[in-house]
Amino acid sequence: MEFRPYMHVGRLIDDPETYGMLEENDYFVIQPKIDGCNGVIWWDSERQAMRMGNRNKEMTMNDINEDTPPNIVSFHSYVCNNKDLWKLAQEIFPDCYIYGEWLVKNHIDYYAPSAWNKFYVFDIWDPKKEEYIKDIFNKIRDLYPYVLENCWIQFGHNMSAEDKLKAFELQLKQINALGYLMNPGENKAGEGIVIKCYNWRNNRGEQKWAKLRTDEYMKKVYTPKVLKEKESIEDEIARKYLSQWDIDKVVAKIRHSEGFTEWDRKYIGRLLTMLWYDFLEDYVPVMTSTYRHRPIIFDKLQKAVTARTKYLRSDLF
Repeated sequence: MEFRPYMHVGRLIDDPETYGMLEENDYFVIQPKIDGCNGVIWWDSERQAMRMGNRNKEMTMNDINEDTPPNIVSFHSYVCNNKDLWKLAQEIFPDCYIYGEWLVKNHIDYYAPSAWNKFYVFDIWDPKKEEYIKDIFNKIRDLYPYVLENCWIQFGHNMSAEDKLKAFELQLKQINALGYLMNPGENKAGEGIVIKCYNWRNNRGEQKWAKLRTDEYMKKVYTPKVLKEKESIEDEIARKYLSQWDIDKVVAKIRHSEGFTEWDRKYIGRLLTMLWYDFLEDYVPVMTSTYRHRPIIFDKLQKAVTARTKYLRSDLF
């Protein structure tokens, strides 16, 4: 068996890999997305050996040396010494790829102490069927407890893609409010959610998942340090109110209008213009109330919105 990297999880809105997911389906699974390091293990029955890898390549004992990053060393040791994980791979899912998140510090450093240094399984790929196995949580939780929870959602047949998106954004807020794997009551944001539809394939014939990330996580990862430290009122408003999803929705409108599948930079001007007017319509009442005693220069605000757009969706530029 060869090493098999995990899929690229695309954005729910405006990503060629996930285009059509909301329009064509009514039955979904939601998982919390945690911020660690991607890993994979599999029992190779032909070699009679447990094998493992990170996101990019297989790892063997020959790869472990004094220069090896600590997170790889710790993951290798964890797998080698976890009998339940071996049983899961060897007896329950032999010759299947077991994917998960090795929870070590990445961007988010405030998970509960008990959550760290564990391998949280989120998917199992069956190479014989060439698909991910449904409902793995109920199949393995009694043997191996560290499995990301699943939430099944079924929409009515007549629900629009826009309404489904709103429902998923609500789920994102609810899961974020619960603080998955975090200390109770800390009120800190997680990374987001992953949305799965097991019966759906994109127009390339690929089984793909989608993701929604919290705005707090996006700000933490993508807002430059200089912007955090030297922030005008206009920059603050753009950072506080403009989210990635605002941008994605405008891109989706342009896509629907023009009928393209791949983004073209020629639409950047149209994107920024539409986004600016949507931003004013959605947020002027809120920000004028919040900042009523502070002057706002709208020319600077428009530039701040443009700059924030480039930070959040640099791939469009």
